[in-house]
Amino acid sequence: MKIIWDETTRGEWQDLLARVPKSNLLNTWGYAHAVRLHQQLMTRFGVIELDGQPRGLIEIQEAGLGKLIHAVTFHRGPLWLDEPASTSEWKVFLDLYSSTFRKRPGRIRRFLPELEDALEARSWMEDAGFTRVGEGYHTLWLDLRPETDTLRKNLKGNWRNKLNGAEKSGLSVEEDFKGGHAEWLLSRYAADKAERGYGGAKPKFQQQLINDLVLDDGVIILRAMDGETPVAGILVLQHGVSATYQIGWSGDTGRKTRAHHLLLWHAMTRLKSRGIDWFDLGGINPDEAEGVTQFKVGLGGQDYTTVGLYK
Repeated sequence: MKIIWDETTRGEWQDLLARVPKSNLLNTWGYAHAVRLHQQLMTRFGVIELDGQPRGLIEIQEAGLGKLIHAVTFHRGPLWLDEPASTSEWKVFLDLYSSTFRKRPGRIRRFLPELEDALEARSWMEDAGFTRVGEGYHTLWLDLRPETDTLRKNLKGNWRNKLNGAEKSGLSVEEDFKGGHAEWLLSRYAADKAERGYGGAKPKFQQQLINDLVLDDGVIILRAMDGETPVAGILVLQHGVSATYQIGWSGDTGRKTRAHHLLLWHAMTRLKSRGIDWFDLGGINPDEAEGVTQFKVGLGGQDYTTVGLYK
């Protein structure tokens, strides 16, 4: 196994990403560009080769000060092509990555592997010389491959009832695949974020993501319309055969009419029609955002937590 660095074009990266069953936003070309512009981090794109064939993808962010300070960030990877990695493949990769970026004075390593949490997985990380310093990424993955009727039956009963109500409310859904409504949605997202004090990427960073991912036909903005008035909106970003629920906003009328139920259901069916197999619901935090977590749980997704943050 070896890593071939920085020899792929954007188009080649897109083709490889499409072979990853469950990809993520942090390993897209657009994310790398946004990070470079807004966080002054440089990206390296690596293709993991095994027996001369591509086996996985790795996208890291670097910063440094001469030869003394070197910070390397690797979040939510590697992404394995076609099928999950075997135990032996994971162990070989972890040893390879650890030796490529060895611990040394002045080197800062941040590694959030795309590896499901389990005692065995934590053992692999320790054996490769990594130290756990934080919790992993916790989300829900929604499988969009079943028939639409089955997806609807898989919704939790209370969630489905609220969707039924939203569909009878008279709201319509407006679609935007070119980012034309980004400024509208991001301005409301920014105001809501400031008022409620929750975390998340800054609006300017979100705008850059939209600008870049539009080039890969990876942007869906949906607005719930009460006549000519938008009352709620969501941003969904595609990457390969997966997608991520990125941000959402709802006004008073949107909340009363359950507009977000309508928008998320519409997003599911639209993604399915575009050949998307898996939908990452954008992370959950049961302790600090119980209401949002319960809303997402109602969609019937599969609970997933990565092994943790390591150095």
